Amino acid sequence: MRTINACLVIMITILGFTTSFDFASIKEIQSLKQNSFAASLIETISLSLSSSKGNGVEDVQKMLGELQAQLENDQKNDDATFNAKNGEYDEHIKKLAQNIEKLAEEIAILAARILELEGLIAQAILNIQSFNERIGNLTQSIVDLDQKLEDDKKYYTTKAEGLQEVNVKLLLVNEKLSKMIGSASGVKVYSHINQTESEKRDIAYRKEQEALKTSFIQISKSIPLASNLVEMTLQADQKALKKLMGIINKFAEQCLEEKAEAERKLVEAVETHKQLKDQMLNEIELNKKAKAKQELNKQHYESEKAEKETQKKEKEDRKAALEREKEINEKLQQNLRLTYEKEKKDRAEEIAVVGTLIRIVQTRLLKKINI
Repeated sequence: MRTINACLVIMITILGFTTSFDFASIKEIQSLKQNSFAASLIETISLSLSSSKGNGVEDVQKMLGELQAQLENDQKNDDATFNAKNGEYDEHIKKLAQNIEKLAEEIAILAARILELEGLIAQAILNIQSFNERIGNLTQSIVDLDQKLEDDKKYYTTKAEGLQEVNVKLLLVNEKLSKMIGSASGVKVYSHINQTESEKRDIAYRKEQEALKTSFIQISKSIPLASNLVEMTLQADQKALKKLMGIINKFAEQCLEEKAEAERKLVEAVETHKQLKDQMLNEIELNKKAKAKQELNKQHYESEKAEKETQKKEKEDRKAALEREKEINEKLQQNLRLTYEKEKKDRAEEIAVVGTLIRIVQTRLLKKINI
């Protein structure tokens, strides 16, 4: 527009010396006055022609030609400037879109990893809880195992001591019974199986003296045949005594066997306790190591998750900034395009006006002057 104004000033100066002519009265000119640029240009030409001398029409034609060329050149320059600037916007917006897309992909990858880490952290927490439960259960099992050993010790020790005591008492009974071997059982009869003849006579005499005070059975013992029967009874009692002592000996031996069995089971209980306790202690250590590893993994997962969340936040902020920048550039490009298209349209109208004026000058003014 500055170029156009300069040209108009030059035209006015030149047209000041051209031949006077009522340019605005031409009928075709009237339709152009609706355009502000055309109206201003027509008025300038009309005023100049009305006060001009010499070759004013030719000068007007020349200047209109130069103005038309200038307008077309300006449009050409504007086209080049717009295309270059619009291309820069396209390239910049394209790069912004690519960076935004890349950031979106990176954010999606980070989000997926964060979600995966959340799952790993949750699983590590469950694993740690599980190991704590196992350690607690094993610890309680050891307590129960120790208590069972104490109970077994008490039971088997008490049983062994009781059996030992029974054995001792049974042996004492046999020891007392052994003193009865060879003694006659009955009512106040003290002798041995291997009695001497004098002892036998003394016993018989005492029995005869007590005959009057005794029962029929006691009297019958003074008869020789009855004495033989008593002897046989004494022999039978000795056999029963020996049999009883044998039974007691067997019970005494059985007590010792059961005592030995109780002691063996106590040793077995101690060995089993040690084996199980060592196994449980080993399992506790293994679970503690596994738990420590899970705790370490959990720390790594939490650290990585925090790092990824920071990276994700930074990329999200960067993406948002690029999106704002892209939006601003798109608006600037749109404004550039609107301004360019408006100016191009206005210039096209100006070129059309100048072209029309050139045609009028050529067909009307020059023709009239030549006539």
